Parts: sequence; C-alpha cells; structure tokens
Amino acid sequence: MKRILFVLLLIILACNKEEKKEQAIIQKNDFESLLGWSEIDAGRLAKGTAHSGIYSALTDSLHQFSPGFIRKIKDISDQRIKKIELNVWVLTKNLDAKASLVLSIESEGKSAFYKGINVIDSVQATERWYPVRCVFNLPADLNKENEVRVYLWNTGKDVVLADDFELKFYN
Repeated sequence: MKRILFVLLLIILACNKEEKKEQAIIQKNDFESLLGWSEIDAGRLAKGTAHSGIYSALTDSLHQFSPGFIRKIKDISDQRIKKIELNVWVLTKNLDAKASLVLSIESEGKSAFYKGINVIDSVQATERWYPVRCVFNLPADLNKENEVRVYLWNTGKDVVLADDFELKFYN
C-alpha cells in the first residue's frame, strides 16, 4: 500500500511540474475605451470597422500617427527590459499603402532607440485584418527615465486601420 501511495505521489508531482516560461508585462489597447476617457480626437478612430469591438485606429494622409502607447521605462518595470514584443492587427484598402509599426525610445525628444517595420508586408489582401508581430531586443544602456513609444505611422495617402495593440515587455 505504501508503495502505491509513493508511486501516486511521484506521478502527481511529475504532472504538476511546469516548464519555466518567460514572464512578460503586457499592455493592451483595443480602442474601445478611449472615446470619452482621453483627449483623443474622435476623428482618429474608425467606428464600425474593427478587428474586435467597433472601434479601430484610423491612419491616413491627415492622421499619420495612430493613438499610441507612451510610458517611461521605470513605470513599466523596476527591472531592466531586455526585449519588447509588439502585436497589432492591420487592415488596408490598398496594397500600395505605406505604414510602419514603430517602437521609439526617447529621452527629452531625442531618440535613444528606434525601430520600425513595414506592416503592409504582412497584408495579403485588402479589406481583411492581418496580424503583425515583431520582437525587438533592447540595448542594455537605456535610461529608466526614457519613454517607450509605440504607434502606427502612415507615411502614405491610403487608409490603414490598426486594432488590438498588444505590447509584451520581457525582463
């Protein structure tokens, strides 16, 4: 009987053993709660065309920049952030559109780190939502007072919508 209990205990312990996964600090924005809660111009949100909910961020020749994430590194984590994973869903009406998902880390208006990826490379057809994902390793010498900025930058004239931003910060 003791042997059976011992074997059962070993099986239970083995089943409960988890693989160590990277822990992330996650920030999300689906643009549903921005209207009325912040100073965002309602013209920068598209109503009725969204990946989830009813709102998405509108970018075009008049609104080059989507609403974005802005936060100091020290307010995100007490530890050094080694990498950032960015996820967003995009939709365009023209495959010749020009838009980038941007990660900019700034100090007093000057860039300490800047990366952008062309989101249209992930789009295969118009009028459909496509996921865009990128991971950036960060330099070790970033100051905790620096601001992390993430946004969609439309450098063309065509409409590009963005929705369901998700940022993952890894220590």
